[in-house]
Amino acid sequence: MGKLPGFLAGLAVFVVIALLSGEVTLRLLPASLVGDLGPARVNIEFHDFGPWFVPNQRISFTTRCYSAAPISINSFGMRDEQRRLEKDAGTVRVSILGDSFMEALQVADGKYTAALLQERLDRPARRVEVLNFGFSGYGTAQQLHLYRAKVRQFRSDYVLVFFLPGNDVQNNSMKLDYAANGLDLEDYGRTDVVPFAYFERVGNELVPVPNIRVNQPFKRFLKKYLLHQSYLVDYIYGRILYLRAYAANWSLSRARKADPARTRPVGLAVRPDKKRTESSTTPARDWEQAWELTELIFRKLREEVEADEIGR
Repeated sequence: MGKLPGFLAGLAVFVVIALLSGEVTLRLLPASLVGDLGPARVNIEFHDFGPWFVPNQRISFTTRCYSAAPISINSFGMRDEQRRLEKDAGTVRVSILGDSFMEALQVADGKYTAALLQERLDRPARRVEVLNFGFSGYGTAQQLHLYRAKVRQFRSDYVLVFFLPGNDVQNNSMKLDYAANGLDLEDYGRTDVVPFAYFERVGNELVPVPNIRVNQPFKRFLKKYLLHQSYLVDYIYGRILYLRAYAANWSLSRARKADPARTRPVGLAVRPDKKRTESSTTPARDWEQAWELTELIFRKLREEVEADEIGR
């Protein structure tokens, strides 16, 4: 064997050993040091009603302050125990809609609100199921979309909506939610916008504005067969994203110095040539409209739940 082929063979062996060593090391280190990687990382996918968990996951959720495990995602993509569409005779079924407070990735299985409610309410003489449809970032608008897409099929006896005024009103308004993320309404349809669905109010009617951000086939392939299988690949991918965000921040910082009108938040995909458009309404009126929209969404959700109950 010549020098060059021998060198390449040795290099290949070295790279394989280094990769295997890195994979083993990351798997052995505490999650508090490296975070949730590979099979332990939460995996979501996009639908027209918004983001949702990929079904059948068993993951962890770790920061420097806490670590929660196990976290189970059932076959319906719910942060919940396994469920069946049809409930048993005599069972009372409750469905919970909410945001990250109900999703509760910060606590292990059995410790989130829906599980605790079921534990307290369920008795041999009166069976009670409490289904958890909480998902981070969802406001009432997204919950109405979710009710139509997922919750309705479970034919619940009661639907409880957990509402947080601190951000749910903003989440219900596409205009406010986009602005909070450094976006304009005209950005709808781009691949880097927030992947949520909204409603537009037309009189007393709600016109759906679906999420059109799609699951790119190549990225789905990477997530399924590489990122969510290998700790090392996921770690390297995370460092690449960090460097890309750092470069974007540096570029934005330079752009701001040259033109202070460019005020998009750091960390978002930025089009340096695009300036924010002026709003046709005042901020106060935007919030008034958001509250009016929220009230209408609640009324529509209640009407649909009551209509579905009559049909059972």
